[in-house]
Amino acid sequence: MNFENISHVQLSLLKACLADNLIEREIAVRDWEANVNINELDFSSLRLISYFFYQNQNDKIYTKYDKRLKVIYKHWWLRSQHINHQLKEVQKILSDAGIQVVVIKGASIKCHYEKEELRTMADFDLLVSKNDLNLALELVKQLDFKPNAFTELCLQKGKKLFLDFRHAIPLSNFKNNTQLDLHWKIGSKCSESFTNSLWQHLEDYGINFNSKKPALAYEVFMIIIHAVDTENRDNLNWIIDIAVINKKYGHSFWLEARQIAISENKLNLFDYGCSLLIKLGLYAPNPGKVNIPKTTAFFLENRVGIKRFQLWKSRFFHKLITIQRLFPNSNIFWRSYQLFRNLNLAILIRILKKRTS
Repeated sequence: MNFENISHVQLSLLKACLADNLIEREIAVRDWEANVNINELDFSSLRLISYFFYQNQNDKIYTKYDKRLKVIYKHWWLRSQHINHQLKEVQKILSDAGIQVVVIKGASIKCHYEKEELRTMADFDLLVSKNDLNLALELVKQLDFKPNAFTELCLQKGKKLFLDFRHAIPLSNFKNNTQLDLHWKIGSKCSESFTNSLWQHLEDYGINFNSKKPALAYEVFMIIIHAVDTENRDNLNWIIDIAVINKKYGHSFWLEARQIAISENKLNLFDYGCSLLIKLGLYAPNPGKVNIPKTTAFFLENRVGIKRFQLWKSRFFHKLITIQRLFPNSNIFWRSYQLFRNLNLAILIRILKKRTS
């Protein structure tokens, strides 16, 4: 993630959401209003509208687009209600079967907001133990959640590889199109040991009976690493997430979050994310001078037209970095073995995609 891939309109929207006084918010809102094409809002901006509109209404700041913004707000409110209902149904059927559920990502982060609908969600994510995965998958299928044909084939033909190098099964409710990611590991190329550690650092979810959520330091680490790893595609919410968490809980969790980054050997990613937060005026541990992480530069090459090292365009090199992140504390021999297995998965995926295309 880099400011190079945030437009002026998106930045104005962010500044309005982050403003801590009326004057700053008014300036940012007017800048956004003057430059936005309301008919061409990108998905990242759409996801911020609920928070933006709610803050404006509280401060009695009005724009010529308020009727449209109110419709968007209602859309996210309805979507949040629907996803919450689906989440409770899935949680109940899993809990009744004795499966411990951890609510992660957006469905967990929304608990920190004044109103749940202010943290919009496109889907919801649940973490279960790998030992419970097969049963959990069968149970959610009873609620009309099913993987697509390609994922089904992957699970049939290369389940061991799939479970080792992927982190979740994407499921879609074929009756109402709700999206669920059923995790057995945390994504963003975090190690299996991180997931195991997270299981030891849980808090009560507080909304659904018998569900848990990650401890705050783990959640903050996940927010930052995911944002940097995915180049904030469709996700400017992460910046507001950190602002809301800082305001609500202070800054005591940051030391533990940074220690997690050190143990995961992802301090470069964490520090880079922190540097971006600081540029936006948010509190984060100051890392000093930081470099753009390699995979981030890999994605930026086509966006800003800057020629990076041609090696970074190589899929093979990208896989090397993936293996390094998945196995951050292993030796070169183990990484080489896992790289070979990952290449086998890539070949299998290419074959299976041809079958389902």
